[in-house]
Amino acid sequence: MCFLTHYFTLKEIDYESALQIVKENATVEELLLDAQKYYSIGEYAETIHIYNMDVMEVNAVALNNLGYMYENGVAYGKNIEKARELPV
Repeated sequence: MCFLTHYFTLKEIDYESALQIVKENATVEELLLDAQKYYSIGEYAETIHIYNMDVMEVNAVALNNLGYMYENGVAYGKNIEKARELPV
């Protein structure tokens, strides 16, 4: 189970509250695993949301994967300009 899903389901709280808990408590490694899990089940919007978290902005793996998703149109359509804006 994903870290975010765990808090959202187990604690019976709303999504935004669960997201705040995750931002405060999850490690980068846990977030990367969550992003991979969401990507593998086709939840691309959630994957992009995780990769766009502040804590991920200096993580090379997250930035590379996010760039790939923008460049190849995964989730929202191709966006080369957005991929080039990433600080890689």
